[in-house]
Amino acid sequence: MNILYVWPYWYYSQVALEFLQMIAKRGHRIDVLLGECKYFSTNAVLTDSINIHFVSKWDFISKIIGTPYPIFRNITSLIRRIDPDIIHVNSHLFLSNYQVIRVAKSIGIPSVMTVHGIMAERGLIMNIMQSFYLRTLSKKIFKEVSAIICLTKSDAKVIAKIVGNNNRMKINIIPNGIDIERFKPSLIKDPNLIVWTGRLVPEKGLIYALKAMRKIIEEHNNVKLVLVGEGPLKNTLMRLTNKLGLAKRVVFTGMLDRMKIAKLLSKTSIFIFPSLREGLPLSILEAMSSGAVVVASNVSGLKEVIINKYNGLLVPPKNPQALADAVITLLDDENFRKKLSKNARQTIIEKYDWNKIISKLEEVYKKIIKHPMNNVS
Repeated sequence: MNILYVWPYWYYSQVALEFLQMIAKRGHRIDVLLGECKYFSTNAVLTDSINIHFVSKWDFISKIIGTPYPIFRNITSLIRRIDPDIIHVNSHLFLSNYQVIRVAKSIGIPSVMTVHGIMAERGLIMNIMQSFYLRTLSKKIFKEVSAIICLTKSDAKVIAKIVGNNNRMKINIIPNGIDIERFKPSLIKDPNLIVWTGRLVPEKGLIYALKAMRKIIEEHNNVKLVLVGEGPLKNTLMRLTNKLGLAKRVVFTGMLDRMKIAKLLSKTSIFIFPSLREGLPLSILEAMSSGAVVVASNVSGLKEVIINKYNGLLVPPKNPQALADAVITLLDDENFRKKLSKNARQTIIEKYDWNKIISKLEEVYKKIIKHPMNNVS
């Protein structure tokens, strides 16, 4: 197949490239429409089967809202020139993806859209705008694509209500996948190492993680928390770290390449993820594959992966005391921690191995190429 993937924005370029390389290994020809890319790896090894097109765009909305939100220019001729068998767009929350879906329908190319979480927590005004967009343009996208992929059952239920009975047959539940050979446990774990990875944004709940850390070090003063990533909340979090007297116990690494993240997670004993809302983040899958015990908020998405006290621990969101208590339990009970670690790794091997996930994607592609559903309304 010739598959055209569309991303308005790559924040984690290495993650996207890993996915594309795995797809290409299955014998597919890959083209990518990309609006913008931060932290692009100049060392990325691309095969002849992967061609990335940086699309001409307008960025005036990005300047207004302070986050990348490109609008594509002149994409119809580019898509006609690429002439893909199928188009796969990522996220319903971008006007550029709405543009691509409209073009796909107009020229008769089947299309797939992956829902990466329903909404992002961005404050009252942005949340209102997202909610309006969800009920209007997003609803049009859901009706016009040939297939919808949701990462979680909870997201699928929300999307089913939006699209209505006539379009529910389009919805497929296919989670993110993990390279289980790259992300695997080290023979030796650091019992005092706690890690978090991701974007430093409000919905990740990191303020509560720092408050929990203050309580944790009262009983385990050798513990270190490592926060991997960048984002608009970084300065706020660093100020809070100093205010709480945690400067010697909390490390902000900034962005790390994939090999360094894998090496860090392989030695990690505990991975915290106190998000306020989530879809299905790669972060927790990578941590679990690496044998780290995840302590996460009991919110939709996360609780579909983590079974409390079996392969991780779930705590109420916005609750530093509950988060601290769960981490302290793991620090105090090595046998319990090892049991959860083993089960976490096994969960990923059984359900989230990339080879299994890509096979499910290919089934969806083949199905809609053979029986396009663009005209369903």
